[in-house]
Amino acid sequence: MEDFRLRVFLTAAREKSFSKAGKILYISQPAISRHISELEASLGFPLFRRLGNKIKLTAQGEIYFQQAKKVEIAYKNLAMVASDIHHSPQGTLRLGASTTIAQYLLPKYLATYLNRYPGIKCSLINGNTEEIEHLLQHDKIDLGLVEGAHHLPGLTYTPFREDKLQVLCHNSMQHKFPNELNINQISDLPLVLREHGSGTLEVFVRWLKDKGYHLSDMNVVMHLGSSESIKRFLRHHPAIAIISHEAVKEELSGDELIAIPLNDKPISRKFNIVHAEGPAQGIAKNFIRYLINLE
Repeated sequence: MEDFRLRVFLTAAREKSFSKAGKILYISQPAISRHISELEASLGFPLFRRLGNKIKLTAQGEIYFQQAKKVEIAYKNLAMVASDIHHSPQGTLRLGASTTIAQYLLPKYLATYLNRYPGIKCSLINGNTEEIEHLLQHDKIDLGLVEGAHHLPGLTYTPFREDKLQVLCHNSMQHKFPNELNINQISDLPLVLREHGSGTLEVFVRWLKDKGYHLSDMNVVMHLGSSESIKRFLRHHPAIAIISHEAVKEELSGDELIAIPLNDKPISRKFNIVHAEGPAQGIAKNFIRYLINLE
């Protein structure tokens, strides 16, 4: 059912080479060129600029590429549905998720997943990243969803969503802080952070290290065990906090919390699916495929 020319285009665009695309798809380079030429003729505009042995997307080609990736995901979802009709999975999936993911992302994902696969039962343990990795190492859960950047040996990590950390204050305290912050200013201001072992804190510490700073250089007034605790703390104390954007969407849209821009590149990270080393099997594999295809 999938349009093979679309696959040829996507492969060539990602590899930036017709010859590499041909090797991946097991067809000749002239065949790749023919498929692209036919696609361009049907569309009425060029997709690539030829630069010797290399290719580059045209402006129109870039727009088409972004939409074609969405069609590719739709094809994958159709294939998954067809497979599920023939082989509806059954059983129990033991999940563990670090705090931000468990509170703000996973509930809607689990709801739609269980609607699609009514034969699956899920259990969920909530903890910080360090705790979830410990559970996996001791075979207490099948899959973990974690926030940290550090990868432990013996575990396999698969990114499934981007996230960024935001510098925040309560709207009632906004007048006490600059409209934009740099690293030197952050080190001078009262700061509230997540607890040790959390993925959020780990990512912030790594960001500081890249800037030549350590956590001990910061004016940390409190470590708290959840984003909800931090948000409540900010209502009553003139401090800034570092929290996942996913955890504060509602408060930012209602102006209860104010995001203070950084005079630097954002503090970003990836949420990861993590499991014991080696390929995931059965229901765990099914859930990984489901999460990745949502994005």
